Amino acid sequence: MFALLRRDFIVICFLFGLLAGNKVFAELSATGYAKYAELSDDVFVTALFTDSGSMESPIDVKRLDFKIVSKKLGARRLVRLFSNSAAINNSAEVMTRNRESFKEFTSLIPTNLHRGDHLSFAISGDNLSMILNDVELGSVQSKELFFIFLNIYIGDKPPSREFKDGLIGSTDSSDARQLFDSLQYSQTRKSEITAFLAQKAAAVASETGAAVVAEAEETEAEKKAKEEEAARKRAAAIKAEKLRQQRLAEQKKQEELARQEELARLELLKAEENKLREIYMADLTRLARKNIEYPRRAQKFKQTGNVVALVTIARDGEMIGFEFENQSKYSLLNNAVKKGVEGALPFPKMPDGITGESLTFRVPVSFAL
Repeated sequence: MFALLRRDFIVICFLFGLLAGNKVFAELSATGYAKYAELSDDVFVTALFTDSGSMESPIDVKRLDFKIVSKKLGARRLVRLFSNSAAINNSAEVMTRNRESFKEFTSLIPTNLHRGDHLSFAISGDNLSMILNDVELGSVQSKELFFIFLNIYIGDKPPSREFKDGLIGSTDSSDARQLFDSLQYSQTRKSEITAFLAQKAAAVASETGAAVVAEAEETEAEKKAKEEEAARKRAAAIKAEKLRQQRLAEQKKQEELARQEELARLELLKAEENKLREIYMADLTRLARKNIEYPRRAQKFKQTGNVVALVTIARDGEMIGFEFENQSKYSLLNNAVKKGVEGALPFPKMPDGITGESLTFRVPVSFAL
């Protein structure tokens, strides 16, 4: 009996709140209007209201209004938009301090908003109210939260500079105002909102009444059973965590073994490649030196010396680079080395077992009589 009386009292208080709290701030005047769009489609049109219709500072603003332009705007989409924009226009400290009130306030928005719906955020003292189609959805005690929402549109990073200027009245916003004035909700839509809130209040009252009844009827045996169930769940959770840790340790062990095996495989491949590279480079040096001749003129003038050339080839065996690591003082000898290397082209193609797009090998030549 007590639960039924309590539930009815909650519903009556809710209905009274709709009548007493439904205050439309008709005496306020708009400072400006701005349209918010996504992908060139208008989503809603926004207006700021102050006592005088002008704004010297943000503290002059008493109400932030939105009229829905989209055919349907989901609450999740709108809340996500508010959250993302608030985060980039307010400090992390402010957002952290108001996290719970922000969540509580945005949860008041119904599942879907429709074209013509009129949503207002109104501040009076420290009380921030949310009003939809002249029906108060609820309120929170946080003046700072109102300025969090306000900063979304007139802060450092508004939707656009044009949007901000139109909203604070710095530029002409007649197009946005005309759209704002043309959007009107129907009485049917207002009745739907009222009915939605009444059902919500009834559900809360029903849950509250059921909880009171359940609490009154709960026996000592039921309490004991709940305690035993809670203990069983704790034990199961401890066991599950132990098993998880064991599986994690085994997984790390297997990953380490696999890593060691992969390192060993790579080292083996590297060793095989180095061996193949040495053989290939020795063949290249041999072919180059085989094609180098001791110039007769140099022999006639008893010119001797040591020359070392660095030859770079591509994978197809063609030379892409040539330089001397060590030159003789006689140009005849240096030119003979370069001519001999060029005459040996193209060199054999690079084997598949050797990595890289190019390879450099040495061609040492000693000219002696």
